[in-house]
Amino acid sequence: SQTAARLVIDSMTTATRALGLITVATIHQPSQYIWNAFDDVLLLVRGGRVAYMGESGMKSSTILGHFQPLSKSGIAPDGWNPSDYCLTVLNNMDPKDAEDSFEKSDLKQSLLRHIGEQKENARQPPAVDLKRVNNIFVEIGLLTVRHLVVQWRNPSYCFMRIMSSIAMSFYIAILFAGDKTVLSGAVFTIGAIFFLVFVLVIPMQAAV
Repeated sequence: SQTAARLVIDSMTTATRALGLITVATIHQPSQYIWNAFDDVLLLVRGGRVAYMGESGMKSSTILGHFQPLSKSGIAPDGWNPSDYCLTVLNNMDPKDAEDSFEKSDLKQSLLRHIGEQKENARQPPAVDLKRVNNIFVEIGLLTVRHLVVQWRNPSYCFMRIMSSIAMSFYIAILFAGDKTVLSGAVFTIGAIFFLVFVLVIPMQAAV
């Protein structure tokens, strides 16, 4: 709905301005309110050809100035949504002609110059030091402490695991203590191994 779309675009705009971010959004047939929220526009035609890339301008003056000479009807009618006007012009053009018109425009040359200036003034990324801050023993100690802290955040759960492990140990010890020379002792031993692996080990590892 239009109301939900406005809430989304307003939230994105607020976050972008507040955090100093660059937000990229893909949208189809935006309303005039949403269209005016974008600073720069990239329009693609069939085949992934770039028909326009750059600023929309105050009240879309820049992008309309590019598409009005390409339109058969000339100047955009008053009250028209700029996005609808630009898409109408592109729909009436061959995709190759739309691409060529932008490639030969002053807007494309200005865009290339701006990109070149940004590359020259760009800061070099900081070098990454691959050397370990701590030796391996310090890291093992830190991980061990972290694991203990995580485990003891829930004392009742740890206590339950300890008591269940002790009880099951006695139970398995009794099963293994049986006489292995008779059939019943072998059955008890196989049952103990099955219980140990599929009832204790696997569920406990999955819980961790």
